[in-house]
Amino acid sequence: MAADSCDAEDLAQSVFLIVFRRLGEFDGKNLPSWLYTITANQVRDHRRLAWTRGRAYDSEAALIEMPSVFPTPAEVVETGEQVAALAEIVARIEAKSRAAFLLFTLDQHTSKEIAVLQRAPLNTVLGRIKRSRKTVAARMAEWARPPARELPLGRAGQSG
Repeated sequence: MAADSCDAEDLAQSVFLIVFRRLGEFDGKNLPSWLYTITANQVRDHRRLAWTRGRAYDSEAALIEMPSVFPTPAEVVETGEQVAALAEIVARIEAKSRAAFLLFTLDQHTSKEIAVLQRAPLNTVLGRIKRSRKTVAARMAEWARPPARELPLGRAGQSG
């Protein structure tokens, strides 16, 4: 029943282990049929496992090529730097505007709820949120912009 002689030996051992464990369940009738059923089930399970293993090895190359969902160490560092820059920028915003901005952005309160919490007119709160968003966006854009490189001096600009 097994295609490979090594598999046949392994299967025979598995069959005898099962026979040994289940000998107490055997009713004494038709021993060849009982052994054949155990053997056929072991061969079937072995073939299924071999097929599944083969499919897993075939897809291993695809798994290697699949992009990771986890960030690289460089991305982790970059994200940490962005968070630190954002925290510093937000910390420099005036207190009432910062509170309105954070309540709106992080806690997702409505502007009306923030107006009640801050005991301020709705338009004042809307202005605080708008100014804070513009400030954060502009300063984060400045932060993300690469630093300007100095151009090397040409012959005409050299002192000498």
